[in-house]
Amino acid sequence: MLLLPSYLNGFIILALSSVAFVFYLRYVGLVSITFFITFRVVLICLAPPVSLGIYDLINELKQQNEILIIEKKIIQKQVEKYEENALNKSIEFISENNSENFSLLISDVVLIKSADNYVEIVFKEGEIFKKKLIRNTLKNIEVQIKQYSNFLRCHRICIVNLHYIERLNRSNNNHWLTVKGFDEQVPVSRQYLLKLKEAL
Repeated sequence: MLLLPSYLNGFIILALSSVAFVFYLRYVGLVSITFFITFRVVLICLAPPVSLGIYDLINELKQQNEILIIEKKIIQKQVEKYEENALNKSIEFISENNSENFSLLISDVVLIKSADNYVEIVFKEGEIFKKKLIRNTLKNIEVQIKQYSNFLRCHRICIVNLHYIERLNRSNNNHWLTVKGFDEQVPVSRQYLLKLKEAL
């Protein structure tokens, strides 16, 4: 059986039903056929093909939606797997003069703060938050962790692990982050606000 495009099927239905309707009116109803009557007949006969067209379109959109949902689930699983693998990697923090190094799992690093000539690394050990000072600048540390997408600069003195952000807060023109289980507020400056919102 030859399958025709839906619009061609609709046109055939419209043509045949219009001709049949006009024929019925002329020879059975004995109605005098005028242009106005023909126009009204065509309008009436448009209903079935338009309805069928809408029905086909809805079915097609449903199928596309189902395919997109399946694809989304597959991509989500891949992203979750990637994030899990990334969080289980170790990161090494090296002091400015290379005299000291400090390794942690990415999943344990909560945030990194500038502290004069040192950098304070806040990390989680079990359920306890701990801090470690290492002699370096935040700029140098940012270069060391650049390859890891979990970390984002939120202020000139602070880099945060996106995995630990609970919410972004605002009061007047001030913004700060609430970190899961951590009592201190993490400052957010306007310079980094847009990037942070995009990442969240």
